[in-house]
Amino acid sequence: MAAAMRIACVQLRARGVDEAERALEEALEAADRAAGDADLVTLPEATYPGYILHEGWSFEGDGYERARAGFADVARRQGAWIAVGLVRPVGDGLVNSAVLMNPDGDVAAIADKRFLWHFDSRWFREGAPGDVVLLPWGAIGMFVCADARMPEIPRRLALGGARLLLDPTALVLSPLGTNAQLEYMLAARAWENGAFLAVANKCGTEAGIARYGGRSAISIPRGCGSRRRVPGTPRSSSRTSGWMTRRARPGDRRGVRLPSCRLRPDRCRSRACWPSRPPGPRSAWRWSEEGSTPRSWRESWASIW
Repeated sequence: MAAAMRIACVQLRARGVDEAERALEEALEAADRAAGDADLVTLPEATYPGYILHEGWSFEGDGYERARAGFADVARRQGAWIAVGLVRPVGDGLVNSAVLMNPDGDVAAIADKRFLWHFDSRWFREGAPGDVVLLPWGAIGMFVCADARMPEIPRRLALGGARLLLDPTALVLSPLGTNAQLEYMLAARAWENGAFLAVANKCGTEAGIARYGGRSAISIPRGCGSRRRVPGTPRSSSRTSGWMTRRARPGDRRGVRLPSCRLRPDRCRSRACWPSRPPGPRSAWRWSEEGSTPRSWRESWASIW
């Protein structure tokens, strides 16, 4: 059996870019504390300097390097892997990136956000996808926030062998206080790819515009009904910061089986599993590899595993 690893998801209180330095100090402190009890720590999207950059805001030239160096120092001192969302200057623009640092403090991988879903396209440009990275416990992959809405992005990583997916995110709530990704979509990504999925979100409000949903969680390959939220937080943990941990064996494939439940967003909630029925024709997800014809989701799963 593959060795178990301990994963920590850090949920941070949102700060505007005018409080970017304070946000960085809080994130470094939280990462340091979480890393003392975990092998891998995941922090939210745009942990530094922030997600809402505003028009005309200028990013300090050394801002990315200072933040990266701070988290690298935490990784070295604690001997942990750290994945954190940072705004990264590339050429004459900015990309929204997830940066993975190894226990030596070196950058092991970078995954840029590709799906700019709304106003973030005013400040960021589409970046490059990340690759699968081999850790001592197994292969992992990263993507950023709304990239989870595109099934092909996490699927590409799963096809490359990733059995743990990391999603630094800044998921906002609708006026009704809901978010489809938090309610069922992220659990579905874990379920359909047969992978663990660790989500670190922000909480609170940023710049009077974005109200974040919190609910940081780790889904297991069975997907819905297996998620955990930050301990000690209310059911809707959109106002509380902290972190949570869970043991996982991303290198062990023996426990992965074809799910016996059906994708039913109207019935799926974080506390309830989908009905124990095989996927029907309407819920079968179709995909195709380059140069091949589309196949059913069931057939694709069988060929992967």
